[in-house]
Amino acid sequence: MDQTSAPHLIGQETALAKSESATSSTLSSASVAVNASTRRKKRYDSRPRPDHCLNCGRQSLMTRFCPDCGQENAPHAVSIGELTADILEEFVKWDGRLLRTLGLLLFFPGRLTQEYNAGRRAKYVSPFKMYFVVSALFVFFLSLNGPNKDIKLNFSPETDQINIGSGDTGITNTPKPKKSGISLFGDEPFPPDYKLVDGSSVKEGRFHEAYTQWQKDKKNHKPHPFWKQTLYGNICTALDAPGVYISNLIQSIGKAMFFLLPLYAFLLAVFFFRSRRYYVEHLILAINNHTTAFLIGSIADLTITRFPVVTGVLIFSYWLYELVALRIVYGRSWLGTIFRQFMIWVAYLFALIIGFAITAIITLIFP
Repeated sequence: MDQTSAPHLIGQETALAKSESATSSTLSSASVAVNASTRRKKRYDSRPRPDHCLNCGRQSLMTRFCPDCGQENAPHAVSIGELTADILEEFVKWDGRLLRTLGLLLFFPGRLTQEYNAGRRAKYVSPFKMYFVVSALFVFFLSLNGPNKDIKLNFSPETDQINIGSGDTGITNTPKPKKSGISLFGDEPFPPDYKLVDGSSVKEGRFHEAYTQWQKDKKNHKPHPFWKQTLYGNICTALDAPGVYISNLIQSIGKAMFFLLPLYAFLLAVFFFRSRRYYVEHLILAINNHTTAFLIGSIADLTITRFPVVTGVLIFSYWLYELVALRIVYGRSWLGTIFRQFMIWVAYLFALIIGFAITAIITLIFP
């Protein structure tokens, strides 16, 4: 190549480089514009995404979803529109499964248990999730129709007597001697006709105050030990506000029923031991039956005051529902299923009585 042609070639190369640079710049600008337009259309691209997963910490994350934990790679702060869209999306998906689950659970006894035990679970709501939601709903309706938290005992130390654990339990309006007062397990927590600091007689709403005062009174030569003071103090508090105690008891019963579920499943495993099923399969049926019982109980709780006949029909319908569910799942004869259901109910009722008594005591000791 001669020297005269070298400057000419260098000029061509320079012009070509500038042209390529201009073209690259134009394409880059166009690409940015297209990407910006796309981000405006897609909510998850509306703002720069993090370069790492905010959930598990995976670095150099370039995809929309994290390949490790599956969380969407979106900014930690979302707008109201994005939050609303997520709620609606999850509700629609959950609502579809909810309707399918409720339809199978209520109108086809035992079928939902068969579906779950057969491994067909994705299109239904988890039995545990259904149980927790429905049981919470049942406790809510039960508390609505429960006693008013502000109710008080109609007590007068000169005419009335409250006995707990000794003799009649409750409030008796028969005139009593002037020495009578409040009796706990045959023991009086404070003397008859005891006066409070302000000189007034003990009355409803002030039992705990009177008991605490008497335990510190110098005239009391035999104060109760700590455990007894705790027990009697809580009992007096419950008598001061019986509505609050019953409301707390209702909440505790809802929790106690969850711990009785394994026992019900154990009874199913015992009385249907020839079915050769795993304990978990019995537990799934127990959860579904209890969920149905809570659903029926919620409706019955709303109808018991105005439509008691409907409530009776609902209670009978659960017995029939459970019978059909046991028949479908275990495949026994009707007579054999009825006998086993009766035996399960007797054993479970005994367990419920003990469980509720323990729950009442625990709620009293730990209000």
